[in-house]
Amino acid sequence: MTTGEARPHPLVDGVDGDVLVTRSDREVVALTPLRADLLIAAHAAQRRVRLVTPATSRLTDPLRDALASAGGSWVVEDGEGGSWDGLLGLAADGTGVSPSFLRPVEADALQLVVTASLRHRAEAATRIGGALELVAGLAGADGPTGWGPHEPVEHPWDPVAVTRHLAARAPEESRVVVAGPSLIGSTLVQRTDKGVEEVLQALVALGPVGAPSTDAAFAEVPTRLRMLAEDALPLFASVFARPGRADLTTAPHLQAPPVPVAVLIGAPGVRDLGLDVPQLVERFGALVVGRPRIPGVVVPFGGADGGWPAFERFVDVVGRERVRAVLRGVPAPDRSEA
Repeated sequence: MTTGEARPHPLVDGVDGDVLVTRSDREVVALTPLRADLLIAAHAAQRRVRLVTPATSRLTDPLRDALASAGGSWVVEDGEGGSWDGLLGLAADGTGVSPSFLRPVEADALQLVVTASLRHRAEAATRIGGALELVAGLAGADGPTGWGPHEPVEHPWDPVAVTRHLAARAPEESRVVVAGPSLIGSTLVQRTDKGVEEVLQALVALGPVGAPSTDAAFAEVPTRLRMLAEDALPLFASVFARPGRADLTTAPHLQAPPVPVAVLIGAPGVRDLGLDVPQLVERFGALVVGRPRIPGVVVPFGGADGGWPAFERFVDVVGRERVRAVLRGVPAPDRSEA
């Protein structure tokens, strides 16, 4: 495979049909400029990337997300002739889930998995980054510490610079990686006929599971979601919790399943679903956000260890097909271009 020239891509170690094989033995494998370029080139050539690592390697969340979004795979070799899919757990020999994948994962922190979609006005005063600062605040930070198109992030955090970078690529989609001491994630911006839409994904380490400071930060989640409506129109946001690694990397083993913490349904979703806002306030303790005439709602689901029953009751009240419909309407970034 080439990247538009006669020479092969420097990270391609082999070709298996339409799959480009790339290897790394690093302890932490990140979305470096060369690795992002490989994903871009593979996507343009309608090929997929297979990353091969030893079992001692871990992926950063931006790389894991970009690899999965591009339809790639992560093959983990145990050094004794066995291998498995580090994302799905399937054994390479086709015998089902690999026992190696089921090994317990080191979990020294409570992680929050945050996704949000917001709409901004297409005007000079618009600033991208406020939502990420709110998310970083859950871990006690004023904001991310850095940003850049790849890892490691190379620029100090500056929402004005981030906005300028993203605007310079309009109307094309543009994505940046953001990082902080307890945060890793990305934000993607795209122009639509309704304005500027921002889609962010972030992984936050709150602290040790059960620690008072962790519990206090966890309790702030509904309030932080409500604050998203202060300088933009939120479309949808969700927060899930799970025990995981404090360094926010992904090991090639089964993680604990996340539990729902809270969702935000913005005014467009409330309107499209025909939601009864007072009923949600009464039954779920929902918080009303946005303008009184066209409100959105934040619906909390309880503690980090028991959010599913409340979530199921919420889905039953709203209607499963209607919830699926609003979720399908959330802009989904194509991160194959990393």
